[in-house]
Amino acid sequence: MRRFLMGLVAVGMVAAGLGTVSASAGAATQSHAAVTAPASSENGCISNPSNANCNGVWISEAGPCWATSSIVAPNNGGKVFWGTNGYSFETDLRYSTACKSNFSITILLGTGIGTYSYSGKVRRLAGPDGGYLMEHGGWITYPIGSGDVLSPLVYAPDNKAQACGSNNDSDQVACTGAF
Repeated sequence: MRRFLMGLVAVGMVAAGLGTVSASAGAATQSHAAVTAPASSENGCISNPSNANCNGVWISEAGPCWATSSIVAPNNGGKVFWGTNGYSFETDLRYSTACKSNFSITILLGTGIGTYSYSGKVRRLAGPDGGYLMEHGGWITYPIGSGDVLSPLVYAPDNKAQACGSNNDSDQVACTGAF
């Protein structure tokens, strides 16, 4: 009798929509576990550099990937200067030796007329480290915000990479060479 009553309560809960929550939660957990997410930190990338641990990882200018990075070919196309409406920017392609990854930085050099949105991205060209991959940094709208825009990492110890500056009008206003 007890088993019959428990079954009746369970059927009533499903009919009322209360039992579907646990079934959906189980399915959601199962499908979430099957998805491979990128490394969540620079430390995950620096401890074991790879596509899985580095691609898409956001970095900071205070972190270990930045500390071991430098501008790629600074005097031969690894940085580009651009601007419109009196605004001026520098976009650099950087490479971190410890993270074996590239990223871009877009720097606001001078302000102009009105509000202006800017960003930057890094592209890894296809090669031995994997296929084409592009990661775009966040957007800043001046004068509401200002500062540098860093793109997430792309793992590329052997592939060429390129950095591009972006604004309100174009996703790639100016790009560095591919190195």
